[in-house]
Amino acid sequence: MSSARVATGPAVHGINQHQKLDYNHVSDNEYIRLRNLADQAHSKRNEYSQKSQNAYKNGDHKAAGEFSEKAKQQLQLADRFNLEGAEYVPVSK
Repeated sequence: MSSARVATGPAVHGINQHQKLDYNHVSDNEYIRLRNLADQAHSKRNEYSQKSQNAYKNGDHKAAGEFSEKAKQQLQLADRFNLEGAEYVPVSK
């Protein structure tokens, strides 16, 4: 689950509504990119997991297994991107 979110309404602690609040207010582009990729992979994982459950309930066990496998792959991707983000050290300019 992402802790990144878009601010809505008036300025929140000096951040206007068009700026994105990010993990611990980090502004490093590579870190943000890695976390966004992890969030996207988690979303895909949830989508595939739901499709797997629906297919299973509808008796299509083959499709359920295929969606389940895709969900596992997306979870591995998310974990990899989260680990890269956690280990990432921003380069000072």
